[in-house]
Amino acid sequence: MASKRKAQKETMKPTRRPWDRLWPWAFGGVVVAGVAVVAYGILNRPAYPRVGAHWHAPFSVEICGRALGFPPSPGNVHTHGDGVIHVHPETDEEGRQATLEAFFRSIGVSLSDGALVLPDGRRFRNGDRCGQRPGRLRVSVNGREMTVGEFLRHYPQDGDRIRVSFE
Repeated sequence: MASKRKAQKETMKPTRRPWDRLWPWAFGGVVVAGVAVVAYGILNRPAYPRVGAHWHAPFSVEICGRALGFPPSPGNVHTHGDGVIHVHPETDEEGRQATLEAFFRSIGVSLSDGALVLPDGRRFRNGDRCGQRPGRLRVSVNGREMTVGEFLRHYPQDGDRIRVSFE
């Protein structure tokens, strides 16, 4: 009789399907992927300046090896005519607008893909002469060359080195 009960118990055991063992791993994988996506988003959000920030970033604009000077300019991202970008927004909204595009607009410089226009109206385009050879517009932050679009969207951070050159 005991062996009959044992046989019944064994036949009554539920059979395990492959999914029964895999679903905890699948669920854990989804959780880990979600945490990774959130962390990536937090770490790669733009670091725009907030109220109370006072950041300084040296900048230069060079034409055929000659550095240009600029007078003081207005705005929450400006220069005092000292070759330094000063960023100190009074509101967070101003901080979200404190890009290099806003700065160069404040000093009267216009940048587009392959072209640079100075406040006095002089225009330099890729291929225009720069001394004995064709010139090319280059923009960089901390020595890293960028596209003009990426450059203009950049929020200058405290200590960044900003360079625009036509060489």
